[in-house]
Amino acid sequence: MNNQPSMNFLFIVNSFPPINNQNSIRALEISKRLIKEGMNPIILTRREVIKEPKDYELTEKIPQNLKIHKTRVIELKRKYGLRTLFFKISMRILYLYFYIHWIPFGYLAGRKILKENNDIKFIYSTGPPHYSHIIAYLLHRKFNLPYIIEYRDPWNYNIYGIRKRKNLDKLISLKYETRILKYATMIIAISTPLKDFLIKYFPELKQKKICVIENGLNLREINDFNYNFNNGIIFTFIGKLYGQRNINPLLQIIALLKKKGIFKEFKFTLKIFGKYNYVSLKKQIERLNLQDLVHLGPFLSRKQLIEEIKQCYLAVHIGEDLDYPTIGFKVWDYLSCRKKILYYGREDSYTAKFLRENNFGIVVPINNAKKSQQIVEKLFLDIVNENLSNIIVDEEIIKFSWDNIVRRLKACITQI
Repeated sequence: MNNQPSMNFLFIVNSFPPINNQNSIRALEISKRLIKEGMNPIILTRREVIKEPKDYELTEKIPQNLKIHKTRVIELKRKYGLRTLFFKISMRILYLYFYIHWIPFGYLAGRKILKENNDIKFIYSTGPPHYSHIIAYLLHRKFNLPYIIEYRDPWNYNIYGIRKRKNLDKLISLKYETRILKYATMIIAISTPLKDFLIKYFPELKQKKICVIENGLNLREINDFNYNFNNGIIFTFIGKLYGQRNINPLLQIIALLKKKGIFKEFKFTLKIFGKYNYVSLKKQIERLNLQDLVHLGPFLSRKQLIEEIKQCYLAVHIGEDLDYPTIGFKVWDYLSCRKKILYYGREDSYTAKFLRENNFGIVVPINNAKKSQQIVEKLFLDIVNENLSNIIVDEEIIKFSWDNIVRRLKACITQI
């Protein structure tokens, strides 16, 4: 361990604790370990806004010697206020909404930081939101510093955001991305499929240095993860249900198994926490007569989240009927608690392959209802007959620990 930081760099990240999201948490985990590795990230972020989730316990994990610069950001507090209408019009005309509410403040703050710190060696930005990369690019143009951009999801070619390319807003946004990639010194992708995805849509990147740096596991900070059968069999889903991530088919399978009498011999509970349409999901649970088996809970703090995962027998991850090039952040939380995962998604997806190859879970196919029911029914029988181990031992996941991941990141970024 190095006690004296030897390399300063500007780390541009849209969210940082106490904001509670994957962007914030990844940036925190990377920063505190890079400091131990002899580097000195200087955080450029924004102030938290009223509506976003916060977890003030996360701030207790911020190293005391980590420099953090928070800028103002334009917050839309009123649904029909003049400011809101201005941004909606801007978004409709030039795709500016997601850009201009922080870019001016981030750029000016970054310029001030770079003027006051002549020893900063490079700029590092992470997205989404991808306007962090625009700030990095503008600062690169001003100070001629190398800049590294980190992709945690696709940008313009994101499967969830693809639309016809004829409209002006997408044309402008794609030009931003193309130019930023062209002048980037290095690119970080959080998965090999995401790296391949970028090269597919931007073939010129074959000549670029692209490092794959996944999310990591908190193995040292999380312990006491053995399961207590006195509470029955508990499956826990934590996350956000959006887009094609639909938990209803899994609920229908559970309802069919209930009719077959599977749950008469033991107590079973499916817990659901996070962001979802509570009213709609509650009605669906009532229609399926699952009130006694399904518990709907709120959005959780990091501490509460970890405790809920530790108390479950299997963690549940809901995927899509598509092959998305990254793995959901909650999968890494589940694995940090050494819990195997019931994954409801496409059998040929990157997530499914990752779980199968490492023996980290059970894949339930999203597009084969009969096979899905058979797999889930057999799963319960294996649990009752003690034919399934739900705990992953450290030796099987140590290579995915944050400590090892960040050492690989350091090896990449110190090459510039």
